Amino acid sequence: MGALSLTASKSTQRKGFGALLGGIEHIPYPYAYRCAHGHTAETCGAEILEQLEGQIFKRLFDPRTSRASSLSPFRAKAVMCPRPSFFLQELQRICRQHGIMFIVDEVQSGMGRTGKWWASEHSGIEPDILCSAKGIASGMPLGAIIRTGKRDALETGRTRHNLWRKPGVSCGSAGHNGPDRERVQGKRSPHGRLPLRAAGRLDQELQDRRRCTRSRTNGRH
Repeated sequence: MGALSLTASKSTQRKGFGALLGGIEHIPYPYAYRCAHGHTAETCGAEILEQLEGQIFKRLFDPRTSRASSLSPFRAKAVMCPRPSFFLQELQRICRQHGIMFIVDEVQSGMGRTGKWWASEHSGIEPDILCSAKGIASGMPLGAIIRTGKRDALETGRTRHNLWRKPGVSCGSAGHNGPDRERVQGKRSPHGRLPLRAAGRLDQELQDRRRCTRSRTNGRH
């Protein structure tokens, strides 16, 4: 129920379930290609962050009692949409400022799929907790929660897990991926950069269209 409370992808995923966990607030997803406020990737998401600090932190949640911020560096459903680096860096800054855990979900985007071992590396962010699965064991059922040693993100005696019953073959597969990190990343790197390059080209194309539209509008007047 915890994961279901965090997700905001589709209402059908929650259909049929009762009351979910409280104390969770969702913010919009910044989409640089069609930014609702007309921003480029360099500033897309600024209004969302202003809403977080100016409304949510003032009216709904005291940032001093907020435990964590969780997000994925990519929206990976029908299409791979990277979050703007500006947004990720600023959200990390806000979390650091208020002492909030910065959690990154790399279940679909990690393990070299975007050209770097973790997709968050493209934006230069460093999460307190990183969640991984799928690619970590080449598709075998296995998940991992990775934390940095800088902060006591997981307090002893207050965590629960169900990883002990995972089959040994999954752990063996994950162990096999570890020593081959350079080979795996080297093989995936050229392919992993393709969606990022495509997203960059689409963003540039959109900006060119906007400039043309403004020019035509000014010409009419």
